[in-house]
Amino acid sequence: MRPLYENHPASGPKSEIEDAMYPMYSHCVYNLNPRACSIDTPLHTLVPFKHVDHLHPNSVIAIAASVNQERLTKDIYGDDVIYIPWQRPGFDIGLKIEQLINDNPNAKGILLGHHGMSSWDNDDKTCYETALEIIDRAAQYIEGHDKGEATFGGPKYKPLDDATREAFQTEIIPFVRGRVSENRRFVGTVQDDVPDTTVVLRQDELGHGATLVGGAGGGGGPRRQHHLGHRLRGRSGERAARAVGAVDLAARVDDPEQPEHAGGEH
Repeated sequence: MRPLYENHPASGPKSEIEDAMYPMYSHCVYNLNPRACSIDTPLHTLVPFKHVDHLHPNSVIAIAASVNQERLTKDIYGDDVIYIPWQRPGFDIGLKIEQLINDNPNAKGILLGHHGMSSWDNDDKTCYETALEIIDRAAQYIEGHDKGEATFGGPKYKPLDDATREAFQTEIIPFVRGRVSENRRFVGTVQDDVPDTTVVLRQDELGHGATLVGGAGGGGGPRRQHHLGHRLRGRSGERAARAVGAVDLAARVDDPEQPEHAGGEH
């Protein structure tokens, strides 16, 4: 597979040949495993060690998703962990990781920008312990720089009182349900019995419906519903806090480029 990719005249990220590599992974599976191969497969298999742990832990993601991710990687790990910026997972970035490891033989892991991390070793326990170390060092750095409520600049908007929040939810949820039910029927519910709740979209396990729930739950399901859920998760509390009302929020869901409501409270 490697010569096939490297000898292609138009190889590179998101190239036609890189896309063509993915179906070939199934020819390399053990015991004809029918499960779909991970798109991250080259990120593991091209690492020149027997054991690789590829993970997406919260503390490392916090570093990998930050503006200064490359500098922070150096500050936290020194030469122990390599950094590589975001690139769509595939054969090309796998080759780049392999080259980085060859260029940095003392490195024990890599931080993948906007993605996650990997550790490696020829001993399975050492590989596992290295992964834990990478996670812990990120967590300790974050904890050591925590500023409490001021970590992210402090509250930007005041929370809504119970009556206003309930009125807002009653008005906006039928609109949300209508939007996500354009292609299939969804049932909308709200859970706001925990602090800092926001309306989000979550598809059920069977893929037949969705739930609008409070908290930091993740989106799922068809692309439109998933995108709308994420937009509402960020917009509902913010727009409501500006007292623009459900009608104004609904308009912005349909047209996010609309200007701010002139009467909004900042």
